[in-house]
Amino acid sequence: FTEKWNTDNVITTELAVEDQVVQGPKLSFDNSFQPTTGKKTGRINTSYKREYVNASADVDFDFAGPTVHGTCVMGYNGWLAGYQMGFDTSKSQLCRNNLS
Repeated sequence: FTEKWNTDNVITTELAVEDQVVQGPKLSFDNSFQPTTGKKTGRINTSYKREYVNASADVDFDFAGPTVHGTCVMGYNGWLAGYQMGFDTSKSQLCRNNLS
């Protein structure tokens, strides 16, 4: 559990669980609050790291609708391949789509 208050007058908290059941996954909940404006944000982050794979999925919560972000990088014999995506649930469309 981490709590911070920065110079922009924003309070952030993070609750993270990593490698509890099996080795590799991490789950964290992040939120922030700005007392002067009352703005609140929330995010759920998940990730999985192993020797040849690194994947993550994040959900940003917003009043308009959550946005889902996902990435995956895989390696084999010195070669790497990766994919990144973003999906805006309020518009029901991909807002980011990259392959490398």
